[in-house]
Amino acid sequence: LSLKAWQVGVAVLSRMDVKQIAEPHLRSLVEATNESANLSVFNGGEVVYLVRIECEQPIRAHFPVGASLPAYCTSTGKAILAYQSEGVVRACCGRLRRYTPRTITNERKLAEELARIRRSGYAVNLGEFRDNVYGVAAPVWNAEGGVEAAVAVSGPADRFRASAIRKFAEVVKEHAQQISRELGYSPTRKLRAWNATGAKKPHLP
Repeated sequence: LSLKAWQVGVAVLSRMDVKQIAEPHLRSLVEATNESANLSVFNGGEVVYLVRIECEQPIRAHFPVGASLPAYCTSTGKAILAYQSEGVVRACCGRLRRYTPRTITNERKLAEELARIRRSGYAVNLGEFRDNVYGVAAPVWNAEGGVEAAVAVSGPADRFRASAIRKFAEVVKEHAQQISRELGYSPTRKLRAWNATGAKKPHLP
């Protein structure tokens, strides 16, 4: 983790107190899904893990608080990228490195994936950064109508079958929306901020 990335994370925590708001929701996510949950923030093409609550499963995904991972191949990263301007996406994804056979390395396919996320309101990671580690994430919106962070659950592929992913997605979206409201989010501000990017209308929770 770079010093700059850590400073960004600390600044977000200090400014919005998002850690205090998110922690009880992450604990509820763990109880509801029996998978580990985390809150991440965007920083220059990467996501920084700010809060993580571990599940009690003997086999689980583990990324420590402070870890910094590529945004384009993680569920929280894609959940945030989907609501950034095209310029931001191009700038941070100019070089799409392949980490696993499932990593998206084509800009057109990534754009299609981000469009799907905007339609559905959630993102998935199907072993795109680390083999057999899956995740489901949803964006967190702030009072200004921008994406503040993203929350996710993650675990081994065999516990993230299609039916489980659909179930997890609804629970994750619900908690992301609750965190957003506690941060002062409103749909009106969200749409106004999104219109400034020049893209099509996003999914509105």
